[in-house]
Amino acid sequence: MKLLGRATRPDDLDQCIDIVRDGFLYDKAARAELRKMWLELIVSDTGRSAVVFEASDPDRVLAFGISAAIDAARYDEIFAGRAPFAGKSMLDDWRSGKRPFLDEAAFAYANAHDGLHVIVLHNGVSEQLDPSVFPVALSALSGSFIDQHMGANLAALIHEAFGVPRQFALDLGVIVTDHAPEFQARLADVPKDRMPSYIISFTRDEAARHPGNLPMHQIFLRFTPPLCGLRAPDRRLLRLAREGTPDEEIAEVLTIAPRTLKKRWADIYAALAPVTGITPGLGNGRRGNEIRRHVLRYIREHPEELHAYRSI
Repeated sequence: MKLLGRATRPDDLDQCIDIVRDGFLYDKAARAELRKMWLELIVSDTGRSAVVFEASDPDRVLAFGISAAIDAARYDEIFAGRAPFAGKSMLDDWRSGKRPFLDEAAFAYANAHDGLHVIVLHNGVSEQLDPSVFPVALSALSGSFIDQHMGANLAALIHEAFGVPRQFALDLGVIVTDHAPEFQARLADVPKDRMPSYIISFTRDEAARHPGNLPMHQIFLRFTPPLCGLRAPDRRLLRLAREGTPDEEIAEVLTIAPRTLKKRWADIYAALAPVTGITPGLGNGRRGNEIRRHVLRYIREHPEELHAYRSI
């Protein structure tokens, strides 16, 4: 079995709901709302999400994760409380209209100043996988998570693990903390195979104290302010394109016409011209292919351009 990773697309979400580890918490109505929340985060480009899949028609999603930025006070509240089912709590807030996540403007400001406080909302690996493949899928999902967050100005991360071996988390160099003792009674009725294992947390200060060579540390320590200030629709397009997605498929995922996609590419070439030396207006034919390769190489080398940023 060949496992592949990429950014999550709207058409993946129905499969993703079926594999999240806390899925037993949601009735039919809540599952529909969960999908809406995920979609809002992906389309607005304020969430970061990835899937590991087996190529087929349609692709078979084997692992999934999605994160979102929250304000520092909410992060501290979650960490201090150490209550189980944080993802469910965030969905409840979202359904009630509290909108617990940073919007694009707040995300951009945090990314330019004190940094982003990120929570992993939901994740999971398909239970239909052969047990020998499970750690491979888990490693691939971790790699995709790192790839989606690379270049962001991260201040802190929190993640409630479900079924993740403690040693796997420790090997990533993160901090592992058990749930608060007062919640043990609440967990007594949870099926053993759905039990939340522990809380993973990590901060930029902790990464700086023990930098090592771990990729998880590098996403906290590697940050350079972006130079171009790309718009959210253009960032979404580039996320797809850097993974090798052809234009026809990009247009389908973004639900735009081919002509609109062509205009988006022209806008991207113009926005990146100061750093790539591209001459706008030369986006067609052989020369256009060379420009595309040049742009995507720049984006892969400068992932900070794929995150909103506002210095004032």
